[in-house]
Amino acid sequence: MSSDRDARARRVLVVDDEAMMLDMISAVLADWAEASNVEVLVASSAAEALAAFERLEGAVDLIVSDLIMPGGNGSDLLLEVRRRWPEVATMIVSGASDVEQMRRVTTAGVFAYLVKPFDPAVLIAEADKALEITLLRRENRRHEERLRGELAWAGELQRALLLPGLPPDPRFALSVAYLPLAEFQCGGDFYAALGVSADRRQFLIGDVGGHGIRAALVTALLKALVAPSPESVPPSPGELLGRLNRRLCETLKDTPELLVTFLACEVDASSRTLVYSGAGHLPLYVLRGDEALAFPSGGMGLGFDPAARFEERTVALEPADRLVLYTDGVREGVPGEPTEAERAFSRLLLASRRETEFAPAVIAWAKRLAGRDAFADDATVLGVTIG
Repeated sequence: MSSDRDARARRVLVVDDEAMMLDMISAVLADWAEASNVEVLVASSAAEALAAFERLEGAVDLIVSDLIMPGGNGSDLLLEVRRRWPEVATMIVSGASDVEQMRRVTTAGVFAYLVKPFDPAVLIAEADKALEITLLRRENRRHEERLRGELAWAGELQRALLLPGLPPDPRFALSVAYLPLAEFQCGGDFYAALGVSADRRQFLIGDVGGHGIRAALVTALLKALVAPSPESVPPSPGELLGRLNRRLCETLKDTPELLVTFLACEVDASSRTLVYSGAGHLPLYVLRGDEALAFPSGGMGLGFDPAARFEERTVALEPADRLVLYTDGVREGVPGEPTEAERAFSRLLLASRRETEFAPAVIAWAKRLAGRDAFADDATVLGVTIG
């Protein structure tokens, strides 16, 4: 693995307003610096030290500073370095014992505090360890940047995979909001809209336990498993869950702790009927006028018992009914004990029903109820208005 050590000599910046002390510390470090590929720089004030940092674009690995200096104390300098270049390790070498300044140095995350007169061997040993800390911090930052890039790519791919591939149809007006946890950018929520026939559509939603890439990989597997085959008759919601369950039992048998809940709905626009089947998922809602009708999902989660059966239930629909499918990230933010939380969620759905963008409005209302800007879990809402 490449590192700053491989690319250039490491740099130690010594800061002290006394020229004699600068010369002494430089002399103490000289032999160690030559043997360790370290360049020792000096500055006589905090302002000069910051100018050196800026000139070198932060490419300093350790700062060794006095505490009390005219024109800017060492604590102010180290706090500014921590704010602008947080990976750089810092040390204090001082004869002062100002309690307030020492408290501020602690806030700055100083690596070592040596009292003048100092032991040269201790200074070298502490400087050597501090340089390793800087190296580890920078390597950790590179790992984090690479991971963030991979998560961003996974999130973009997941969004592309989840996009419904059906042409617009006024009889099935879709509104979707998908919000994985910001720190992961991808997650375990799954949704899909599938064509069954000219008058029938299937709407699916699932929730894979966990977050991040592992959960996102399972959602990609679900996408592949539910993809309709042109050579076969599309399965009914209960049959679809049975097939998914058997495949997941086979595929995920080595990860029994992984929980997958699912809800499959099929809407027939000509007969205005809804057939649905659940696998341990949250209730689905039908918004009708000023009512929010809840229908329990039932069933056990997917991937536990290959022989599990999934009951189908039928609901008669009326013109302008809106079907609402969602994941538990949306509900978890609604405060109150279960009965009150359910009533609050119904009111939330009704408050959103007249919004132009229904699903994003549900997400916004849920955040307001929770009193925070982000959910503690992935959150997805799929709304379907029946024309």
